[in-house]
Amino acid sequence: MTIGATTQPFHNLKLSLGSATVPPFTPTSAALSMVPLVEPLRTITTAYPSPYPANIYGESVHTAMSDELTSLAMSLGKSDYVSAQTEVGEAGQPISVISKGATDTGTTGRAYAASLFEVAAIARLAKAQGKSYGVGAILLNHGESDAASTTYESDMVTLWTNYNQDLPPLTGQTFAIPMLLSQQHSNPMDGGSTSPATTTWTTFGRSGRAHGAGDLWTAPPITRRAPPRRSASPCASTHGQRTRGARRRARGSCEPLGRSLRRGSRRRSPRRCGTWR
Repeated sequence: MTIGATTQPFHNLKLSLGSATVPPFTPTSAALSMVPLVEPLRTITTAYPSPYPANIYGESVHTAMSDELTSLAMSLGKSDYVSAQTEVGEAGQPISVISKGATDTGTTGRAYAASLFEVAAIARLAKAQGKSYGVGAILLNHGESDAASTTYESDMVTLWTNYNQDLPPLTGQTFAIPMLLSQQHSNPMDGGSTSPATTTWTTFGRSGRAHGAGDLWTAPPITRRAPPRRSASPCASTHGQRTRGARRRARGSCEPLGRSLRRGSRRRSPRRCGTWR
């Protein structure tokens, strides 16, 4: 797959590890810095499974998403909107592997710890420049590995709760962090089949509030259609997103963020989207 977003048209950022060896997770390392957000986010790997930081298999959604956020903000009269994007996903893993307390086996289990590491590092670097940084949203693209799980709903709520307990102290923010949930493919795929995880996704909008998780939102899954062309990776091509964003900018119009989302839930761990001001 050809990498498309190799330049940054705005001021969006990502964390560079520089010469740092990770793990151990040391957010105070002098080797860390903020650099323009371009693709690929880090060196592309072919190993599987492979945890952070060697968890990049191609072009991610992050550069396109950040450019779209900036474009929408500027179309509404803002002078700029800078986001710092984080990718800690582990392809093909159940939610137990990407949750708090997961065991780092060397090939899996770093997602949650890597999340806290990047957020702490970015918050430190932002403060050093006299800027503020907060986590705006957590993106969870997940579900196939837990298709038969009867605890998937409560597991997602626990993950969201843990992030909202552990991330705000690192940034100093006082607002809750929403989690945007998406399951991009149904499993099992046989006609007439069902799975507890998919049922959870369709009912989570109602049950989420019962758990006190009003900041969990679901995006409609893509099911029963041919898969898009993509690399053998958890990072889907962003060509479509960039094309749509360019069309919106050309028209000078925008859609409210989250308009197509509804409350409630492939196999991914969360990504972080933070604002840098």
